[in-house]
Amino acid sequence: MDIPAVSAMLVPNLVAGSALAFAIGQWFRRLPPQRLEDDGWLLALRTFERDGTWYEERLRIKAWKDRLPETGGRFGGVSKRSLPTASDGGLMLFIAECRRGERTHWMFVAVSPVFVIVHQDRTGLALSSTAATINAPFIAVLRYNRARIAAILHRRNRR
Repeated sequence: MDIPAVSAMLVPNLVAGSALAFAIGQWFRRLPPQRLEDDGWLLALRTFERDGTWYEERLRIKAWKDRLPETGGRFGGVSKRSLPTASDGGLMLFIAECRRGERTHWMFVAVSPVFVIVHQDRTGLALSSTAATINAPFIAVLRYNRARIAAILHRRNRR
């Protein structure tokens, strides 16, 4: 495939992917807080995550997590760039917002195979794979933060 053909495909796919990501973000932003109280099967923290230490040891997450853009605070949402105070349920709110963010990124990964259906060739597979690759670091950071805060709350409740 020549460069003009790739460019002609790239622009509409970038526009469609961006519009899809924006729509998914807006949909999850409108979820009421009570819908964010439970992890469900997908978001449940796993034993291997060990209060977030797995992410520190295996992914060296502390070295790169702050370089990712934080868009949770845009369009009326809640930013997860800094930890709220522990008073007045701030940590529970932070966990809920991490769930919201994680669900948003997982949903984009889940719907990205639509590009495979639309293109019916390697282009669709490449776009779908790219969506998973781009969203994976965001999901890792959200899970890492949630695991750390859950450990803090667990220790606090044991006292």
